[in-house]
Amino acid sequence: MVELNHNHKMLESPGMLLHKRSHKKGEPLIDQLVKDMQLDNHIHAQMMSTLSRMSGGLQYMGHTSRDWVNKKQKFAREESQDDVKKLLDFFENMQKINPEFFYDYDVDADNRVRNVFWANACCKGSYEDFGDCVTFDTTYKTNKFHMPLGVFMGVNHHLQSTIFAVALVRDETIPSFEWVFKTFLRCMNNKLPICMLTDQCSSMKAALKTILPHTVHKLCWWHIMKKHKDHLALLYKADEKLKDDLNAVLNHPLMSLEFERAWKDLIQIYNLQDDEVMNSLWEDRHELISAYYKEIFCARMTSIQRSESMNRILKKNFVKEKHDLHLFAQQVDKCIQTSKAVEHAEAVANESEVKTTTQFGFEV
Repeated sequence: MVELNHNHKMLESPGMLLHKRSHKKGEPLIDQLVKDMQLDNHIHAQMMSTLSRMSGGLQYMGHTSRDWVNKKQKFAREESQDDVKKLLDFFENMQKINPEFFYDYDVDADNRVRNVFWANACCKGSYEDFGDCVTFDTTYKTNKFHMPLGVFMGVNHHLQSTIFAVALVRDETIPSFEWVFKTFLRCMNNKLPICMLTDQCSSMKAALKTILPHTVHKLCWWHIMKKHKDHLALLYKADEKLKDDLNAVLNHPLMSLEFERAWKDLIQIYNLQDDEVMNSLWEDRHELISAYYKEIFCARMTSIQRSESMNRILKKNFVKEKHDLHLFAQQVDKCIQTSKAVEHAEAVANESEVKTTTQFGFEV
């Protein structure tokens, strides 16, 4: 027998209807919001929480959590298409907004992008004002192609870190660094930095000698001491007084001759004539010891820790290893804008009238 009247519940709950294809709905604004959150490295649970609050509950989002996972994968595939073209389009658009924006790229024999360099207009302005001393360091795992990221940095008049330019290189070879330094000079109207701090990289050192022969090259003292800390710990263990005496020789001599005399006395007292690490420090003394460049303005910088700190900020808050090149460039631009906002806030704060608690002049 056939029962013609309905004998089951017709209207299911919103949570059940969400799983039916006929009730799934797409909204371009929501899709764009998810793309933005995906670019800003929001985890999936955070995205679902945000969409749930906006929709009034998980059952009213228009898609299930699994649907959003699939859509994010689709967005990622779409973003990966024509990556280099999108990167160059982004640079072209930045140059249309401000003609002072600078970018250049290098290709290999197969016409594949090998190195990329760019600098915002505000970064070029900062270099014009504060480009006497520059730090340059490379870091890894910032983009999908694992191209090392090089950041040119300095300090402004508030002793805040400021970015001058950014470069992506395929490898850390002499030709790559020569191209980067040549492009940096061309970008900055051939204004030479007085000194440049780098880590102990032989390729970088050779490229600097060729492209920037009149710039004083300094090595990061903290980086080198960290590299040799295990060996130095053994020396300190053999004689406890060595640590204090070595620090005194490295940090306190006023002139180069005083340093050299104190170093020779130290080596003789502790019988370290055949120690490879100590001999290596002696060979690099002109790039390491402050006694040799006391007349050079270094903006209080003795290490590349400012560059390394900016690299950490980039990797923690802006860029991820999975990012395509054009997304990476957009995120670096966000980092630069965030940094400039902090600089502007400090400048305005220093120009404002100070509100004092008392009427005494010494408080101001």
